[in-house]
Amino acid sequence: MPKQMGLNLRARWLSLLNTLWFVPSLISAAYVVLAEGLVRFDDAEHFDSDWVFRGSGQAARTVLSVIAGSLITVAGLTFSVTMVVLQLTSSQFSPRVVRNYLGDRVAQLTIGSFVGIFAYCLVALRSIGDVANGAAAVPRLTITVASALALVALAMLIAFIHHIAQLVQASELTARLFRETLTAVDRLYPDPFEGTRAEDADELLAEWRSEGTPGVVRADEPGFVRTVDLRRFAAGLPEPRPRVHVRLAPGDFVHADQPIAEIWPPVCAEEIRDLVLRHVAVRGERDIDKDAHFGIRQLTDIALRAISPSVNDPTTAATCIAYIRSTLTRLAARSFPSGICDAGGGGEPVVARRRPFAEYVDAFAEIGRYAAGDARIACDLLAALAAVAEAARGVGAEDRVREALSIAAAVGEQALAEVRSTRDRGLVEAALKGGGGGILLR
Repeated sequence: MPKQMGLNLRARWLSLLNTLWFVPSLISAAYVVLAEGLVRFDDAEHFDSDWVFRGSGQAARTVLSVIAGSLITVAGLTFSVTMVVLQLTSSQFSPRVVRNYLGDRVAQLTIGSFVGIFAYCLVALRSIGDVANGAAAVPRLTITVASALALVALAMLIAFIHHIAQLVQASELTARLFRETLTAVDRLYPDPFEGTRAEDADELLAEWRSEGTPGVVRADEPGFVRTVDLRRFAAGLPEPRPRVHVRLAPGDFVHADQPIAEIWPPVCAEEIRDLVLRHVAVRGERDIDKDAHFGIRQLTDIALRAISPSVNDPTTAATCIAYIRSTLTRLAARSFPSGICDAGGGGEPVVARRRPFAEYVDAFAEIGRYAAGDARIACDLLAALAAVAEAARGVGAEDRVREALSIAAAVGEQALAEVRSTRDRGLVEAALKGGGGGILLR
């Protein structure tokens, strides 16, 4: 059971880390524990030195009250700035990038520290007059640390404002998305392309379906498939192992009561239903960790928003195309995992849907549908598709070459039909003829 639940627990843990309350709450709790510990130390040791706080009990209350009042005010300001940034990001770039801001560690650390130092001061205030059972007793080390934390909070406020100013820049946002996407690509597709695999999931599925109608396991709730723990699922199947086809991949949207798995023989469907639902994690939003396509989806959304009449920022669109190009040229030269998973033991393998390369490169087709009238964007798309085709051809992935060239032909055809000037038409024709040494016309 622990192994079976491991993937869902990891998905929930990552979701918690990417919220704006969990990490700040842990940080705030740490400050409370620190305050309690220092107060007890002051009580036990009667710490006294030339460099610690030397004022009276009334002065200590004043210092802590000023720090606490200032920090809770600054915390409110920080929350307000964060909400404004989230709103601007959602409207200017894409609602799907908001989650990146919620999980930003600098914002979480800053908010958690401000609230935590405020709570620290409240705990310290409670101890004044009670330490060592003396009415005038003052936790000197505790108050000295509070003063130091106030200076740290001031530095964090300046760093937070600078960090937020950086985050709202289109260049910084797209670069960050690119790095996360490339990291996911390297993790999910680490092996170089070595030709077509011998096993064919489609042929195996056709054979199974020809032998009878399968039983079906349906989703309990709608949402995005976050993870599919295929190996653990296969290892947990009962013996004799039934034939199982998992119809979804990470990033797919599933509707309530939509079939997510097919089982042969059908009588086994109810028996392994709980096993399927445990290993196919469905959540309300996607995550790049197991879904590199989500990173490309976000870059595509930003590009589409940038070329819309309401924003009219083709430079940002060109930047997104460049980052998608860099990602897809690497992906074009990588092997994709087989759709057939054999957990050993000589039983039937499990077949699962794998996201094909065509779904990744289709991002260029989507941008091309809306940007065909802009010669600059059209030429950037054609150059990117030429680079992707060249990378695929370099490793012998001819099916990927054909996919890239097919999209290039569609983009070029629409661009030639929509550009408004002879000069722009010439630029598009030159891109079609000269891209990748003429690879787009092969």
